[in-house]
Amino acid sequence: MNFANGAYSVEMVLEAGAQAFKVADAGWTNGTNFGIDQIEPGEGTLALSDKDGNIAFSTETKGLYRFVLDASADASKPVVTVTLIQEIAESSCSKLADSSELAPLADTKLFVRGLHSGWAADPMYQLTYKGDNIYQAYFTVDKATPTQFKIADDTDNWGVQYSVVNEAGSYIKLLDGVDYTAVKRDAGSSNNTFDLGAATYSVKLTLNAGDNEEGSLLFEKCDSVPVPYGDTELLLRGDFNGWQDGTSLTYLGDGKYQVSIYLQPGDYNFKLASEDWNTVNLGFSDLVAGGDSVQWQDAEEDNNLQLSVTELGDWTFVIDASDKSHAKLVITKPEPKPIYACNNSDNAACDLRMYQIMVESFVDGDKSRGYGVGYGTSHHNGDLQGIIDSLDYIKGLNVNALWLTPVFDSCAGLAGDERLGATGYFACDFFNVDSNFGSKEKLKELIDIAHQKGMYVFLDGVFGHVGLAGVPNASPNGVKPALVKPLNDKGEPDMGYPGFVVDYSKPESLDYFKEVATYWVREYGIDGWRLDQAYQLPLDAWRDIRAAVEAEATTRKAGGELWGTLGYMVAEVWKSASEINQYAYGTDENPALSSAFDFNRRYGVVQALAVEESGQSSDATQLDSFWNSRSNYPNHAMPNLMLGNHDLVRFGDLIERGNKGNYWKRHKAAISFLGAWTGPITLYYGDEIGDQVEGFAKKVTENCADQGLCDDHVARSSAKIEGVTGVTLTLEQADLKNWVTKLFQVRDTHPALYSGERSNLAITPDLYVDLKQADDEQIVYLLNVSEQDTSYDLDASQLKAGNKLVDLMTGEVIANGGGTLNIAVPALTGRFLLVE
Repeated sequence: MNFANGAYSVEMVLEAGAQAFKVADAGWTNGTNFGIDQIEPGEGTLALSDKDGNIAFSTETKGLYRFVLDASADASKPVVTVTLIQEIAESSCSKLADSSELAPLADTKLFVRGLHSGWAADPMYQLTYKGDNIYQAYFTVDKATPTQFKIADDTDNWGVQYSVVNEAGSYIKLLDGVDYTAVKRDAGSSNNTFDLGAATYSVKLTLNAGDNEEGSLLFEKCDSVPVPYGDTELLLRGDFNGWQDGTSLTYLGDGKYQVSIYLQPGDYNFKLASEDWNTVNLGFSDLVAGGDSVQWQDAEEDNNLQLSVTELGDWTFVIDASDKSHAKLVITKPEPKPIYACNNSDNAACDLRMYQIMVESFVDGDKSRGYGVGYGTSHHNGDLQGIIDSLDYIKGLNVNALWLTPVFDSCAGLAGDERLGATGYFACDFFNVDSNFGSKEKLKELIDIAHQKGMYVFLDGVFGHVGLAGVPNASPNGVKPALVKPLNDKGEPDMGYPGFVVDYSKPESLDYFKEVATYWVREYGIDGWRLDQAYQLPLDAWRDIRAAVEAEATTRKAGGELWGTLGYMVAEVWKSASEINQYAYGTDENPALSSAFDFNRRYGVVQALAVEESGQSSDATQLDSFWNSRSNYPNHAMPNLMLGNHDLVRFGDLIERGNKGNYWKRHKAAISFLGAWTGPITLYYGDEIGDQVEGFAKKVTENCADQGLCDDHVARSSAKIEGVTGVTLTLEQADLKNWVTKLFQVRDTHPALYSGERSNLAITPDLYVDLKQADDEQIVYLLNVSEQDTSYDLDASQLKAGNKLVDLMTGEVIANGGGTLNIAVPALTGRFLLVE
């Protein structure tokens, strides 16, 4: 029951008839066990009477009833009232005919989007217009599925959505058959909930005439319709699943059953049958082909059917047995999947395993250099020599790329706050190196040694803003960018901004930064750029800069150079998926940049295995949800996944912020998700040893900058580099480092991990399962985010032909005898199983 102002209340749907109840705690404790003798009937209540000490009453009609126990005046003898809130008419859940009239929302399509649909705009749950301002969805659920949902459109940002709130403005659980007021809400508002059972449902949204901002929402469980084969489970049984076990079909309603099964190319014999083979046994002579079916034929043995599979993927079988004497079978081939940039790609960028270094906080290798001040808790004396000294350690992790935060001259002493200068993110001269970090010669040495060790080098390009010193020196070509103060909320120049923004309406700005971007590729052989606050540049500017960088890289490759030929550019847009598209990717028809950091998926990972910075925590369902799905980005995109960076709280501190425990297991589980990611990944320095900031977990809200403990810079801690900084790793740190090293070696040697096409097999609150495939290589990735061991029943028919699965991290061999394989997944563990 809900509690407010001394009163407890609950609402529920009751059928007409005699009722009896008590109000009590879970243990029926004396003093909190209220029957008829322990209460006073309240004013306006239905007549309450005694039935064996219980509180009895009668309902004349089916309806929504409210129960209130008010103990504010006398807790020993509270007042109880039972009232009828709303009568519920007999079910009106027939499926209405679609209307050809102009709908109130014009061409906007509405869906019941929620947990039941994977938050997608699934056509199965679409509300179509029926006339008279009514939209209706009509669907069948095969098993009980408590769900969260909204009525929303099919756009990425959920721009049109309706939900129900109570008088207090709280979002509520909806009850069957109750007509609620639904209000149009902003994107990002909370969800309603509903307990779906195994039944057919009607969902009606009736908008007020002439006002699309409000209406009524009616969620009804419809009367049961006899299913053709009653309670008998219908199974698809054949060569693909060993005949004996079979794969269960889902009843869709209207006499139809459906199942999808992942098939490799080949010829398969099969039947549709019950478990005992007697109650139902449907073969070639018992079925006819539906009009949209691919061709299937007589196997000419035991009345079996035969299907020739020509394409890898999910094949769908639908049987319409509404007329059992003339049952129809429709088999459809897989829907063409989007061809994402890194799927089965030989683009080297897809296999990037980047190691991010915050230069000023990393390693002090030259005592004559360093700022000595900065944001965060480090020594603030990091330099290029310290990075050079650490290259053997970094290469030993099996990473293959370095990302250095900005190294350009920040005009120390002229730009105001030296702490900003130490970050490198408010530079003044993009053609020279900050003397606090080293020199151009030292940077060239670093780049050359990294290349010799087989590692790419990416510099950090801040092409949208500069420090207070502006840009005093022209480029080698004699160009300087146009600079202005950004505008504040009032549309006035923000004189408090610690620098200037670049005005790209002036052509000299683009000319300057194109020269910057190509200079370091041509003269120093860098392999690309990380692009800070990419939203500060218009997309057309990024298109021009990308084209210039790629042209320079192509020229170097044509000239026989091995390095400086990649031309990889990855944007930082710390925003929603739609805004990342808006400011970085563009569209497939008019692409801009090819890669951007996937902040949204990162938040899903930390929610599943720790907490995000806000304290929000969730489960495995957020590892691939509507708001962070790969499908939100254009096909040409290569999202780069990271667990942390210099602006985020370290993962270890987030584990402690959420009081999650299992510190080292959670690190391995989270990094395993990076290991299974299709496309480039980034590891922030220190994450390989589970580094954290001692004494910091709870968010610091007062004077955090002076303490170095603000959430957006606390991760800038001094590096602990074995063999360089004098650190001795603990057993746990060394174990995690060795595990990460092995994982990255596994990723490097198995293309299915970094360029595999992903097919999700399962997402539950505890378990996430993917099948990754590149060419002939298949790997099953399983991640258990819970603190309890679990297992997953893997349908072997989804795998290519093979007799075993090999755990790439432990070497364990699991025999594959066909049928269903029960795969153990220990608590807080990611497994990588290679199909052989």
